Amino acid sequence: MVLVTIRYSPELLVITKKTEDRVELRPGSTLSDLFETLLKRHGEGFKSLVLDSEGNIRQGILILLNGRSLEKHRELFGMTLGQEDLLTILMPLSGG
Repeated sequence: MVLVTIRYSPELLVITKKTEDRVELRPGSTLSDLFETLLKRHGEGFKSLVLDSEGNIRQGILILLNGRSLEKHRELFGMTLGQEDLLTILMPLSGG
């Protein structure tokens, strides 16, 4: 199994009830597989905050994989995850 750690921004704490999560995936699993697991785990609240109406990552959300920004989310959803990868989901800042 591949163990991936996910860190959530404080805005997602209301939905996830935690700032960090660990997910076990089958070897060869992709970023898309990870998001499917997260959507099942955290439900509609998570989905509505993270995905737009077309199922794409909302504009402004920053996804980091091992500290590197994944700018083009759609193109990277086929990316294979490795053991001990760290995915960080950061929501856009709001306020004035």
